Amino acid sequence: MRCQEINSGRAGARPSSSPAFGLTLLLALALLLTAGSAWSKRIYSYKDEQGVSHFSDRPPTDATGEVSEQLIKVDPKKMVFLREDGPDTDKRFSLWNGYGGPIEVLMRFAAATNVVSEPALPGSRVIAAQQHSLILQVQPIDERRPWNYSLSYHYVPGDPAAQPDPSAVYRLPFGARPESNALRLLFRRPLAMLRSDRPIGEVFELFWALRALHLAVAPLVAESQSTPLHVDQGFGGEYSHKDAHSFHAVDIAMDEGTPIRAARAGVVMAVENDFYGAGTDLAKFGDRANHIRILHSDGTMAVYAHLALESVIVGIGDRVRAGELIAKSGNTGFSSGPHLHFVIQRNSGGTLVSVPFAFTVNGQRVEPTQGKMLGGQ
Repeated sequence: MRCQEINSGRAGARPSSSPAFGLTLLLALALLLTAGSAWSKRIYSYKDEQGVSHFSDRPPTDATGEVSEQLIKVDPKKMVFLREDGPDTDKRFSLWNGYGGPIEVLMRFAAATNVVSEPALPGSRVIAAQQHSLILQVQPIDERRPWNYSLSYHYVPGDPAAQPDPSAVYRLPFGARPESNALRLLFRRPLAMLRSDRPIGEVFELFWALRALHLAVAPLVAESQSTPLHVDQGFGGEYSHKDAHSFHAVDIAMDEGTPIRAARAGVVMAVENDFYGAGTDLAKFGDRANHIRILHSDGTMAVYAHLALESVIVGIGDRVRAGELIAKSGNTGFSSGPHLHFVIQRNSGGTLVSVPFAFTVNGQRVEPTQGKMLGGQ
């Protein structure tokens, strides 16, 4: 793991002329996101009714002629920002966590002479979601003597105090769309009532009751209607599931565009939605998988990876229900073919580790072993 360093000092020290404020983030596949990564974005160009040319990252609604579409490279989104304040004799470092869940910042002195810090290093701090927090204060012990330091740090998603809930239930993370004929029939009654002389309040009361029923039943219908899909790689898979962060991951083969659903309720912690292309060159594609990270109530995190370009329909901080549609499957990043990479992770002392799990299908526990067909029961 490549850590970043900040150098400072006085009287004999050799501080960096441009301190490197970098971040190392362990993600679903424990790959590094770097500033050199090439991301993509769809740009639409068109003319409106007045003949004025427009450029937008959203499909136009008022175009009168041909609409051209182009993929362009954009820089990675920054989610964590480090700020340095104060004089050299009382340096304060604070950090903004832009994720929808906690992160742990781990710090150490790569070198230090005649300085003291609060907290003492090596050490760590947990920063809550969407929060700005002071993480470190550094001062010289004796200002009359030479002093210098080199600070190394990185951060990891998740709270290290979290403990997995052994009773947690995980639905299949895919399924058909819930708008089946059976569910549509539920709404015929309020529509018929609207055409009658029934009080409008009674109509809306029935509508909201049926809507609540729809939200509860839709994931079950989607699960039962889904086409059985093959587990190409299970726990400990020889191809890419040998490291701690991915050992208990599963790769489920599926056509691009398959609806991806939340396996468990939680809060969207991170989203990457702008990558395109795939391949087996780890150096080229290793950090280019579109993915969603969802934080659960017990502090574990589910990662849904290799999603289709711009298919994610949830945002950071959104609360999602189990079975809720969140994206479409794709073939982005380090991938040999269209599939969903699904893994449950937790922060274990500054390291992401995967957590064993099983799916629950129609009330039955299903182990996601390699070669098994999931869904369609």
